[in-house]
Amino acid sequence: MVKFHTAKWYKENWGADPLKLGLPYEEAENPHYKSGPPMKLWKEDDVLPYKSEKEKQQHQKRSEGAIKAAKTREKKLIAEVEKWEIELEREPFNQVLRKAIDSYNRFHTNLELERGHEFEWANMDSDPYFLRRITENYLRHKLSNYEVKLEGIFGKTGNSEAYRIIRRKINAKIEEVYPELAQMMKKNNP
Repeated sequence: MVKFHTAKWYKENWGADPLKLGLPYEEAENPHYKSGPPMKLWKEDDVLPYKSEKEKQQHQKRSEGAIKAAKTREKKLIAEVEKWEIELEREPFNQVLRKAIDSYNRFHTNLELERGHEFEWANMDSDPYFLRRITENYLRHKLSNYEVKLEGIFGKTGNSEAYRIIRRKINAKIEEVYPELAQMMKKNNP
């Protein structure tokens, strides 16, 4: 990603003045005054060779420190998430299946009303793979602590890996607590 900064930023952070050096710049709309003169912005790569050695070393040290800190935060989050327990309520399977169908139909009816989104109604005779998917979604979002766990990782370093772990855990918990889902598939695939 190409980064641009003002001359003031380079002077304060790198000890280099791209304006005095006569380096090429790009102009951007003035964010402070609409009728003001355009801002002059320089690419980091153009100014980097003029950065003082001391500043280069400090910048490198800060970059390495930031990377190390991010990796530490990620490891800590992953270790924490690995310890988390997924909670999933057990209800009669047919009741859960009906609630999942109702939830799906209600959600998509609202989308249809809001956006003209067309959909096919779910019912007890729908495709078993489809029924399994909407039932798993219902269990995940309505009968477990999945949403709370996702809130716990939101915006944190390492959240994409943490999400995969939480997703794996919830899927395993669903299989454990609702073995009927797997049986439902076997009945339809002799």
